[in-house]
Amino acid sequence: MKKRIVLAIFMIAALATLAGCGNKENTSNVNANEEATENEVVEEVISTDYITLGDYSAITIEIEPKKEITDEDVDAKYQEVINANTSYEKITGKVAESGDLVEIDYIGSVDGEEFDSGTIGADGEDFLLGSDTMIEGFEEAIIGMSIDEQKIADISFPADYYNEELAGKLAQFDITLKAIKKVVYPETLTKEMIMAANPDCKTEEELKAAFLADLEEEADTAYLESQKSAIMFYLVENATYAEELPEAMVTDYYNSLVSQAEQWGASYGIDLETLVSTYFYQTMDEFYADNMESAIMYTKQDLVLAALSDIEKIEVSSEDILAYAEDLYEEYEFDSAESMVEIYGEDVFVKVIEADRVFDMLLANTTTNDLVVE
Repeated sequence: MKKRIVLAIFMIAALATLAGCGNKENTSNVNANEEATENEVVEEVISTDYITLGDYSAITIEIEPKKEITDEDVDAKYQEVINANTSYEKITGKVAESGDLVEIDYIGSVDGEEFDSGTIGADGEDFLLGSDTMIEGFEEAIIGMSIDEQKIADISFPADYYNEELAGKLAQFDITLKAIKKVVYPETLTKEMIMAANPDCKTEEELKAAFLADLEEEADTAYLESQKSAIMFYLVENATYAEELPEAMVTDYYNSLVSQAEQWGASYGIDLETLVSTYFYQTMDEFYADNMESAIMYTKQDLVLAALSDIEKIEVSSEDILAYAEDLYEEYEFDSAESMVEIYGEDVFVKVIEADRVFDMLLANTTTNDLVVE
């Protein structure tokens, strides 16, 4: 009996969560998408009706060589721990200059109506003058101010500012400089600082050894993912497809990609069109065309994996699914393997496990040549 792909609109988010660095908090999107498909008819697609694979018995790929971890890489990780344990010391007897860390209170208004207020740079939060994190003219207005000095600065918002109600408007900012600060770095890391970075380490040497092991594992993982990507590209490029791909698959992927962008924009308080123009630097037509191209590519990848799983007679049992979840549920903060499977559904686990086994088979038949890096 041929294997079938169960179409589900939430598959992209669920697979990304399982394959990436998600946690229990990510399940809300999956659940929401499941609810959205309750009233839809789930279509089944026989992959081999839409694709004929090329020869995959001996694949040759070229990718960049695996990153070699150096002492400098380990030292950079160690410096991150030092930076995470910095403190701030207030400086007196000077005016604010570019490069200073400052703390300010401000109230913004347009035509006498307040639109924003707050404190920036308090509680150890960095506000570095000269970092260009604010609209043009704001940081410049602070330079030269003394501690506890108050001033009102007239500053115009850019014409293309994401908030259309403020775009191009002249605003008045009532600014008070509360403090000028400098960063104080610890001379050495205490045992508590080291254990906070890694509970299994108590000394600097142990922490650096752990960083080395982590970085080497990351390099191995990145190299393996590069191999898989190159293999998938080879398979997709060397397959032939039916004149029409399964419309429901393409549509589901397309809708899911657009929905993810909408959710991302909503998290920033902006609509999709603003997100596309401000962050993607695209027109809406370009955005939709790119997402359709991606949806077609995802569909082809799904068809490749499903066809290979069918040809190689890969079977995934309920026991396989539970064992796979057993290795993951604690890392992703689930109460049990069973609850993780219940949240994502067995179909998601089947696809992930089948893909893993397909790639294990393909990697055994693949010759990898490292590209020459000039």
